[in-house]
Amino acid sequence: MSETYIPMMLRLSKKEEDVLNKKCNELNKILVNNDQAPVQKSELMHLILIDVIKRTKLNKRFEIEVE
Repeated sequence: MSETYIPMMLRLSKKEEDVLNKKCNELNKILVNNDQAPVQKSELMHLILIDVIKRTKLNKRFEIEVE
C-alpha cells in the first residue's frame, strides 16, 4: 500500500476489538502456514474500511446497510 494517510483516531469498542483480533489471528494463521507474511491489524482495518464503505447504502427506510 503506497497511499498517503491522514492521521485519524478511531476508537473501537471492546467487542469490535475482540472481533478484529480474532479475524486477524485467523487470517495470520493461514498466511503463516502458507509461508506468507502476516497482516497487521491496522492494515486489515484499512482494507475492511475501504471495502465496506464502497458497499454501504441507504435502504428504503433510510437506514444504513452494507450490501
